[in-house]
Amino acid sequence: MRRITQGALALLIVLGGMAFTAGTAQACSCAAGGADEYYQWADAVFSGEIVDRTGERLEKADKNVFAPGSITYTVEVDAVFKGDVAARQKVVAGTQESACGVVFPKSGPILVYGIAPGTSSAGNGAPDTYGTGLCSGSTATAAVPAVFGEGEPPVGAASSAPATAPLPTAPAVDIGTATGSTWATMFGIALLASLLIAGGVYLAQRRHR
Repeated sequence: MRRITQGALALLIVLGGMAFTAGTAQACSCAAGGADEYYQWADAVFSGEIVDRTGERLEKADKNVFAPGSITYTVEVDAVFKGDVAARQKVVAGTQESACGVVFPKSGPILVYGIAPGTSSAGNGAPDTYGTGLCSGSTATAAVPAVFGEGEPPVGAASSAPATAPLPTAPAVDIGTATGSTWATMFGIALLASLLIAGGVYLAQRRHR
């Protein structure tokens, strides 16, 4: 049953619906759903920023026929909540709302519930393009349902830079286990410091005479 639902959604989303003639209105009819339902129906769920948009809006082919167009969005993904998603993922949507299409801004945040072409992409790596539309639940928003959690990084995301290594420090000397050479070194340093202090005091006294 789930695959039938996914297949129907994919057909509506990717193709943008069938062409229609003037005087024959075709309205999009979507099953009512919330975040949980959209999540279950989708092959991939992710959030990010739209960084590019290419394609055509609805154009009149002749005086009687309108052909639905499609727009391909490039999304720079910041969190993946389901499925395999690339760091820069393409998403296609029809432009005709009556055929369940939806148009997003040229840039800005987006939450995508994507349908993979063909069968589910689980385990096969991120597909080049996911389909989405009015019935999928995708929306131009930075808000993510709390039940999704923080998500995972997308496939191919650059790993964070390693922390800077701490500067080396001199090893601590355990007085109880110090060797003879260690004691000699410590004594020499103390003696040199004492001579320097004594010399400084002597010079200071000479200047005051």
